[in-house]
Amino acid sequence: MSKRVLIANEILDEKRRSGEEGVVFKIDFEKAYDHVSWDFLDHVLEKKGFSPRWRKWMRGYLSSISFAVLVNGNAKGWVKASRGLRQGDPLSPFLFTLIADVLSRMLLRAEERNASEGFRVGRNRTRVSHLQFADDTIFFSSTQEEDMWSSRVFC
Repeated sequence: MSKRVLIANEILDEKRRSGEEGVVFKIDFEKAYDHVSWDFLDHVLEKKGFSPRWRKWMRGYLSSISFAVLVNGNAKGWVKASRGLRQGDPLSPFLFTLIADVLSRMLLRAEERNASEGFRVGRNRTRVSHLQFADDTIFFSSTQEEDMWSSRVFC
């Protein structure tokens, strides 16, 4: 059993044992690499301190992606990509992690504004609001479901 599954399972077991109410939901970002906006990635890279030169190089690298259109197994033309990261490219997981970090920071900010409160677990009652694994995110909230949506936790 992988560590990430074990951690999520331990959090849920402790919550059940405590009898405390809460909300847990999982989001699987389907085809996550395919939907990455290059403009948003550029913005994230800028905010993370990457130089304009490096960002321009990255934009050129990403925009060079094109796909062959196959008809009956024969290439009949090419289509240029306008978004997304290359599947199987060693750089893609790093770039996607930068994007996923934005979601993590938004969730932590929601906690700071008291719009959401994660589960408290362990002897030290450590707060856990979410776990991220590649393109999956599990959210934990002690906030009642109705309150969570009405308070616009994700805005």
